[in-house]
Amino acid sequence: MFLNYLNVFLEEPIAQLIGLFALFFTIIWFVSKKDNIFIIFMVIASFLWWIHFFMLWLLSASFINFFDTIKNYLAFKYKKNKYIFIFFLFSYFLIGLISIDFNNYISIIPVFNSIFWLILIFYFKWIKLKLWFIFIVSLWFLYNYFWNSIAWMISDLILFFSWLIGVYNLSKSKILDNFI
Repeated sequence: MFLNYLNVFLEEPIAQLIGLFALFFTIIWFVSKKDNIFIIFMVIASFLWWIHFFMLWLLSASFINFFDTIKNYLAFKYKKNKYIFIFFLFSYFLIGLISIDFNNYISIIPVFNSIFWLILIFYFKWIKLKLWFIFIVSLWFLYNYFWNSIAWMISDLILFFSWLIGVYNLSKSKILDNFI
């Protein structure tokens, strides 16, 4: 199995290296506690994921990450702004119409996840956001496994387990009861 992933890495080494840089920035984004640092690294990570997916010719995920670069900044700066929300909702639907291969249902995952994430990021707060994000990360893992995006699979596993542990710790401390 390791040799399979090594071969995948060697087929597209630049794309996979950019994915590893994106993974690094995703981890920094994920553990940052200050909003401005959080936003900066989230935008950088989305930008690098955009390039990574584009170089792998995964256009649906590439276009979505391009828009995510902008959306992630605007969503935190202008929370619950219905015009920005509608613009990105329309954009993701348009990306779906252009890039989804309806013969391969896996290609629907980036569009579905982006629309769902858009709703979460604009209208949910941290605890509910984390609970639903576990579901989104699981779908991304399936997509990335299918298309051999090694760095994003690693990112998905890290995010999945860290958010799962975080939610478990919150539930142990009874803080979660106030948010569900």
